[in-house]
Amino acid sequence: MHRLFAPRIRSRALPHASGVSWPWLALLALVLALAGPCLAGSGGQAAAAPAVATAAGEAGLAGDDLSVQDSAGNSSAAGGSAVVLIPSFMGCAYGYRHVVPELNHAGLRTIVVEPLGVGDSPKPRDADYSLTAQAARIGAALDRRGVRQAIIVANGAAASTAFRLALARPGLVTGIVSLEGTPAETFGTPGMRKVLTIAGLASKLGGQSFMRNRLEKALQGASGDASWLDGLTFHRYYASFGRDMDATIASLQAMTNAEEPEPLAPRLPLVKCPVIMLVGEAPHSGSVSEAEIARMQDALPDLSVRRLSGCGHYVMEERPADVVSAVQALAPKLLASTAADRDIPVQALTCR
Repeated sequence: MHRLFAPRIRSRALPHASGVSWPWLALLALVLALAGPCLAGSGGQAAAAPAVATAAGEAGLAGDDLSVQDSAGNSSAAGGSAVVLIPSFMGCAYGYRHVVPELNHAGLRTIVVEPLGVGDSPKPRDADYSLTAQAARIGAALDRRGVRQAIIVANGAAASTAFRLALARPGLVTGIVSLEGTPAETFGTPGMRKVLTIAGLASKLGGQSFMRNRLEKALQGASGDASWLDGLTFHRYYASFGRDMDATIASLQAMTNAEEPEPLAPRLPLVKCPVIMLVGEAPHSGSVSEAEIARMQDALPDLSVRRLSGCGHYVMEERPADVVSAVQALAPKLLASTAADRDIPVQALTCR
């Protein structure tokens, strides 16, 4: 197994109920039970919500505290180019463990970035969790690592962050691989808001075991072939939520309440980089509708859609080879940019 994604099971047990209020545990269980697909992202628009209160000068957009895993791969010519992989808000960096080694073997530098509130990244209660702010943080994190051109691979709602980054930094983003991700206008989908308004019911539910069960069912329901969800993998996904339950709930609420500074849909025609969208055709929760695909085809200047039979939402888990193939289809442009920067013949950087 690739060293960056080696199992990190600590000797201590998973977070338990001690020190965590039962209503919070039950609320997260309710979120996972009723709005699992909403956490994965939706192309639908939601009504405006109050902005997350953030003190002036404390927007936290530097990206210096995000969880980042950086590997230069086999190529000494990686330079300022990279493939940047972003998990969905229900995922974690571990989800790309099958994709990263293959890209590294092809000579591509990979950087897995967990957005604020996701995985091992911090979950502050008073941060700006808008998708626009998330894009700014990721861009800043790449700047700190000298990345000048990047292919962005994003799952679910994280694809909306990728589109925003491409609009804000067109010189940085040379291509996007969307894994069942649509240009969502906000994380706060109607389904998610509905769940958070009935938090009073949460006190009638309860228990870590119930919450674990609901998360497992949500992941299975979003899959075409759920055989990827073995014990270790579920442990890693669950740990992203269970490490600090109060903080997880607070960050989910903040994401839901975050207000975007401007709508995304009218600006999609300005996304000039090529976009490849991988869509799972197996019946699964949170699937991308044909109407959403049609809207994207109408709006994006350079979009190709690849349909994967038998696959669900977690494409990087179920069909990692197809993710690698999509990246390699976009890689020549990235490698050409690297060659120009380093004065290297592009043939020397061709993916194997």
